[in-house]
Amino acid sequence: MSFANLMGEFGVGIGGWIHGCSFSDDGERLAFVGHDSSVSFVQGGMESSIVTRSQFLPFTDCTWISANALVAVGFDCNPMVFNLQGDEFVFSNKCDDTEKKSGGSVLSGRAMFQAMDRMATSTSSETIKTKHKNTILSVARTADGFATAGADGQIIQWNINSLASKFSSMKL
Repeated sequence: MSFANLMGEFGVGIGGWIHGCSFSDDGERLAFVGHDSSVSFVQGGMESSIVTRSQFLPFTDCTWISANALVAVGFDCNPMVFNLQGDEFVFSNKCDDTEKKSGGSVLSGRAMFQAMDRMATSTSSETIKTKHKNTILSVARTADGFATAGADGQIIQWNINSLASKFSSMKL
């Protein structure tokens, strides 16, 4: 196929802008994330994309970290690993283990606003317990893992080996 020709066009079904995409190392797969909290991929020769919807906030970028694992980042302020199992992505782990650090109860959005209303305050006393304190805008693969850059001005290096040893269920 010659340069600048359309090789394929893939809709994501229900909707949502595509924010980021990444080719696998061998160039056979293209993964992309959307504003509808979906993680999708297409492989060479496929007629349509495989879409996996998640319960998380929208994603802004993604990158392959192994032949069958993808890290997606976005408005949750926490990189998330998805494993390719068969013909779909399956959520594996969040990279920042906020649940282990918190020690206290986590308020739902509704409970947080009710508490703010009861105390007659306009600001919340809740703090974000992740390393990034704002949306993660981009992710890039590095020699020993990946790096994330956030709207909070931080660039954080994540080591794949230490993540895999921290989370026994994480398959990279």
